[in-house]
Amino acid sequence: MRVLTFLSFVSLIAIASACGPNAVQKKLIEQITIVQKSLEDNLTALEANSEYLVKEQAEFEATGKTLRKKLGKADSLYSVLLKAHGKVAEGLKEKTDKLKSINDEYKSFVEKLNAPVSFTFDVREIEKDYALLKTEQEKLSEEAKPAMSEHERLEEQMKARLLEIETSLASVNSPVSNAASAKSSAPKKTKP
Repeated sequence: MRVLTFLSFVSLIAIASACGPNAVQKKLIEQITIVQKSLEDNLTALEANSEYLVKEQAEFEATGKTLRKKLGKADSLYSVLLKAHGKVAEGLKEKTDKLKSINDEYKSFVEKLNAPVSFTFDVREIEKDYALLKTEQEKLSEEAKPAMSEHERLEEQMKARLLEIETSLASVNSPVSNAASAKSSAPKKTKP
């Protein structure tokens, strides 16, 4: 009796492992894999951009501290630009992290669909979840696109502001400016 039960169990496993994904599952696997590979390629660029923006933010903050020391206070316009750049950098990092999570979900869908007979999932649920994730992925990808152009715009504005500050500091500290201000502060002689 035990031998018969064991043989039944072994034959059931053999049949289950021979049953791979059906045609619907194969088509879904193909669709998910194409989208997932494309997302993976996009993620490589987004991660690099995100890391770059974080480094740039650190540099801009260091410049802001140096500026604060020179001026004796924070420059309000530079601070606003710095804060805006920080939001761009953080927003791109957030979107990149969400897209990584979506990429992981795609991989898990493919694993589930490729698994030998399993009753732990419903293909229709995976199709529905895949459609929702794909929509979310497209939305996040579109939102992430302008991050680098926004960074460049803010970087230009910060550089221009720094140039304005440096120019005004140079004019205040120049010997010609000091001589002119000394003349203007000296009492004027009036004719008798």
